Amino acid sequence: RVEAVNDVASHVEEHVRPVCREHDVDADDILTAYISARAEKHTQLRNSRRRRRDEAASENDDLAFAVAALDEVDDDAKRTSAALTILTAARAPFSDGVIALAHRSDLLDSDASVDEKRRPLADAARLVRLAHLAHRHRVRGFDAGDA
Repeated sequence: RVEAVNDVASHVEEHVRPVCREHDVDADDILTAYISARAEKHTQLRNSRRRRRDEAASENDDLAFAVAALDEVDDDAKRTSAALTILTAARAPFSDGVIALAHRSDLLDSDASVDEKRRPLADAARLVRLAHLAHRHRVRGFDAGDA
C-alpha cells in the first residue's frame, strides 16, 4: 500500500511492473483498475459526507493518488480513459493535481475537438476548469454541465 502520493511512481516501477511481468499481466490494466477504484472511492466518500464549500481538497485524497498513477499508464487510449474517469469524479474544490490534469497539453492536444475519442476528455477538462474558476470566484448556482 502506497502511503504518499509522491511514492506512487517508485512503487509502480519496483513492485507493480515486476509482478505483472512475472504473471504475464498488462500493468496498464492494473493501473487503470487502480485509478478507477480510487475515483470510485472518492465519489463514495464525497457522496457520504459533504465537504464545506471552502474546504480545500486534500493533496493526499484518492484522486491525488489516481492522478499520480495516471503518469505510469503507457497506453495512450487507456491513459485517456483513466484521465476521463478522474475528471468526471472530481468536484470543486479541486486538488492541485486535478487542476493540473485539466490543463495538461499532452492529454488535451489541439486536435481533441476534432478527434471523437478525445472529445469527452477535452469536454471534461473544460468543465473542471470552468467549475474551478466559478468556485475560486465564489459564483453561486453555477452548474458546469450547463456551460
